This record gives sequence, C-alpha cells and structure tokens, in this order.
Amino acid sequence: MSHSERRRQFSAALLAAAGTSVVGRSTLAREVPASRAVARAAGSGSAGATPVAVVAAASAQPAASRAAGASGARAAGDASVAASKPSAGTGAAGTDASGGGTSDAGTSGAAAAPTGATAAASPGQGRTLPSLPASLSLDFDVYYGDYTDRGIQVAGAVYRLKQQGGRYRLSTEARANGVLAVFYSGTIEQVSEGLLGGQGFVPDRYSEKRGRRPERQYTFDPKTRRVRQLGDPAIDYSFPEGTQDRLSIFFQLGLLARADASRFRAGETFVLPLAGSRRIDEPFFQVSRQEKIRTNAGVFDAVHVAVSRPGDSDAPRFDIWLSPSLKMLPVRIRVFDHGGGGKIIDQVLRNRPQGV
Repeated sequence: MSHSERRRQFSAALLAAAGTSVVGRSTLAREVPASRAVARAAGSGSAGATPVAVVAAASAQPAASRAAGASGARAAGDASVAASKPSAGTGAAGTDASGGGTSDAGTSGAAAAPTGATAAASPGQGRTLPSLPASLSLDFDVYYGDYTDRGIQVAGAVYRLKQQGGRYRLSTEARANGVLAVFYSGTIEQVSEGLLGGQGFVPDRYSEKRGRRPERQYTFDPKTRRVRQLGDPAIDYSFPEGTQDRLSIFFQLGLLARADASRFRAGETFVLPLAGSRRIDEPFFQVSRQEKIRTNAGVFDAVHVAVSRPGDSDAPRFDIWLSPSLKMLPVRIRVFDHGGGGKIIDQVLRNRPQGV
C-alpha cells in the first residue's frame, strides 16, 4: 500500500472520529479497516477489553450529508416511545436520569432504531437555557472499535469553547497519534461560531477542513432563515429555528438536558433540526437510560442518548453519553456504521475538564 493511500484511508477514520458528516457508510466500510491493518502491522496492539484510561467524549455529529430520510422522526405532538431495550452486551438494566441504580456501559453493537415511531417536539422550548464556562477545553482519545472491547486507539481530538460578549467560537481538531502518525500527519478541523445565550447555541458560521482539501464553509442568515455553502457548488436552503450545525449540536444537547431534565428520562424521544451538506436533517433522539462509564478520570454516571434515522436502516447511528457531574457535557460518543458492516468509531474523554 502506498504512502498516499495510507494517508487517504486514515483521513477517513479521523473524519469519522471528528464527527463530520462527509464520511458515509461506504467510506467507513472501505477505508477505516485499512488503518487498523496498518496499526497491527506496526505493532501498536490494541486496547484491553476494559481499558483503564478513558472518560467518554464529546462532539461527533450525525452524518448530515446523507439524504434526510427520517420522515417518521418528525415532530408529532406529544407522542413518545417506551424505554429502549439495552444494547447487546450491556450490563444489568439502568435507570433514567432522575437517579437510582445504574449499569455499566460496555457494548460492541447498538440497539436497533425504533420502527415507525414518532417523536415529541424538541425539548427546552420556551425555556432559558443555562450557561457554560467562558473557556472550556476537552481532550479525547479516539478508538477504532468499541473502547470496551479491544478497540484500537488511533487518534486524539481536542474540543475548545471560547465565549465573550454573547458570541462563541467552538472548535475541534483531530490528529493521528502513536505509530499511525507516521502514515498520516494531517488534521481534521471543525469550527462553529455564532451567538450563545438564553437559546443556547445559535450558529451563524460553520466550517470544516479535511487534511489538504479545500475548506468547506456554511453561513446561517437569521433574517432570511437560509443556510448557504460558500464556494463551488453553491448550496442554499432554508432552516427552522433551533437548527444546529455538525459541531454545536451535541453541546446544545447538554444545555437542553440541563434546562428540561424531564425530557431526558428513559423512553423520551424528540427530534432536533441539523444543518446538513445539502438540506436540513431531523435525526431521531431516544433517551435510553443512565449508565456508569469507567474511565481513567474515574467512574461517571451518564445519560445514554441514541441518535438514528428510523427511515434509513443503513445510516450510521450515534450513541452519546451525557454526564450530570460535568454539566451534561458528553463523556463518550460512539458511531456505529450499520451499512459499513458494523464498523465502530468510539471517542472517550481523556481528562476531566477544568472549571466544570
């Protein structure tokens, strides 16, 4: 395999880990396994079945460039679904975010998306959302494979939030580490900017850059309610109030959970509008239960939220764990690619953030 091929393949793994929507199921299926082979050939080994160093992570966004085929997940009044079943391989049943007994999280698969279910409207409507620190930095380890089941650490990711005068800048950078840095020296970068206040994150600009490829930029016009992709091809579409970009959405999710805890109990469902590459997507959020996430920084109780598209069984599924002790910031994000043969990209918080 040539040096350029290794760079391209590992770039796909980093992009999936960073949570950008450009990686679809076929990319994960075709390109990520090659990076795993490189790691094994170089003698990097794998993480143990129960690695000690980890704290579950924050910031992968649904693959928004895929067609929005989740018509069954659109807002439909106050209908909700019964509590989801535990994923295969997970320990004893846990409880909802209100407390009580918890269970260990350790699955290599993901529960199937509900079929024909309808979701209630977005949480937090009519509420003033809580605040976040003026400056925040989160460090994550990125694994190919479930980190609790011999996943291989392939990259590191850093997420930074800075806010001042009612505006915010949220950024992330993912970079290969260890032996794989020999084959891929580039980075995957995302930046979200906009207003941050009582409505939470209100993006007005989003950009992403993959290695040496040209940067993709999107603007959100609050007056015309239009999203525009700058450059060629130029893309323009309308967006509803509350729309998030592919970086802000999971931080917004934590603010909504803090403002409206009743909507984050086991069995609750809702949709949130997400700006995709070509249109608005409406991923389906289903609150599963509270679980214990074991990490190097300690054991964290975290609310498990599954993100899927009921109308598209091949679409990648995301699972996110939000920790009440960290202001409902994500402590783990896992991408499960059904269409790619069940490939998994797992992000786990490396250190406890300061000032949270």
